[in-house]
Amino acid sequence: MDFSLVITQVIILFFIMLLGYVLRSKHIITDEGIKNFSSLIFYVTMPAMIIASLGNTATTKLSDLYDIALATFLTYIILIGMAPVLTKLVKVPIGSKGLYRFMVIFGNVGFIGFPMIIALLGEDALFMAAIFNIPFNLLLYTLGVYLILSDKNKNHKIEWSVKQFMNPGIIATLIGITSFLTGWKLPSTILNISDVLGGITTPLAMIVVGASLFGVQLKTIFKNYRIFLLSLIRMILFPLGVGFVLSSIGLTGYGLWVPIILSGMPIGTNTVIMARQYEGNTLEASEAVFLSTLMMVLTIPILIMIVGLYT
Repeated sequence: MDFSLVITQVIILFFIMLLGYVLRSKHIITDEGIKNFSSLIFYVTMPAMIIASLGNTATTKLSDLYDIALATFLTYIILIGMAPVLTKLVKVPIGSKGLYRFMVIFGNVGFIGFPMIIALLGEDALFMAAIFNIPFNLLLYTLGVYLILSDKNKNHKIEWSVKQFMNPGIIATLIGITSFLTGWKLPSTILNISDVLGGITTPLAMIVVGASLFGVQLKTIFKNYRIFLLSLIRMILFPLGVGFVLSSIGLTGYGLWVPIILSGMPIGTNTVIMARQYEGNTLEASEAVFLSTLMMVLTIPILIMIVGLYT
């Protein structure tokens, strides 16, 4: 297998993060600029990326669709169920529990996960990855928002409201699901515009991550044992657990391999975007994205071995 695509994506990630750091250190962008970038991603480019990825899906066998739907449901049950357990295991203090639970659930599915799917399984598996990503988008703008905001409330109680969660990301996801279920296709002009706008999301997000790291000493990042331990468990033990559960109920092929791969991704860049958007701990979120992405250089071979156990 040719894993050069995956390695290339990881290298690109770090170079864009470095660019963001340099731009902030040279005062080319400011804290206000970072906030504006985050808003642009949250309200425009990320929803556009969702529409672009789901608005033009290819056809597949119904049995494959059932398999990936079941696998997706069970995988997210595992991730959500393990979030408070893992948070307690690494002894996260009150005021950061919501952020750490967010990091357990939401990995870097898009920018690193999809290229990994192509490298290991081929382009035919991308449709399955897109289906797997539907709950990700729904949960990001609902449960994800709740978790980030919960850190601001010492009793971990927060009011849920339709108005709070009816944002562009949810609307875009609902449009994508409707398109997939009904076969209705958005006009090509809208899809093309969404594709162009959505393409801005990843580089802009990585610039925000890098810029948010300005002023942080690298030795401080590497001394954060909580992030290190959480990332290690998330990127190695989680894929093993997901593979065991899904294979034990008879799932094979893409319905098994796609969840294993995507559940082993590093902490998602959306962690920084959401933390900044909802006034969470942006600095620790940026440190977590940086460290877990760096650790992927070591975990990729292990993840490949895990997938190999079920082929």
